[in-house]
Amino acid sequence: MTSRQVLALHTTLFIVFMITMGSTPFLAMIYPQFFSSAFFLPTVVLGMALTLASWKLYGGCPFTVWENQARTKEGKEIYLGSCLPHYARLWFGLEIPTAIFNAILVAFLLLPIGVGIYEKYL
Repeated sequence: MTSRQVLALHTTLFIVFMITMGSTPFLAMIYPQFFSSAFFLPTVVLGMALTLASWKLYGGCPFTVWENQARTKEGKEIYLGSCLPHYARLWFGLEIPTAIFNAILVAFLLLPIGVGIYEKYL
């Protein structure tokens, strides 16, 4: 895959992830039985664990690592750190610290867990 293809896949999956995680409170109002099921919480926790394990394994987001590997093969300059601040600056001219992006991502990761706990136990 080219670096552009990796970036397109990464961006698409990230947008789907953010929409899905952000919509969990609204979906829980419509489908409370799904969010209170014995299946939901373990699945979300497992997904989070796999995500964090892949970051540990690759030394960062796997898509960012793959994109930079492709950029190296293509003779393009790589970027260091998270792709979010890099592309926020490149595409939108925004200077947002990595810590802010990390806090937002953690909140979006925890949101479905909080909704699942609320639906199941409260």
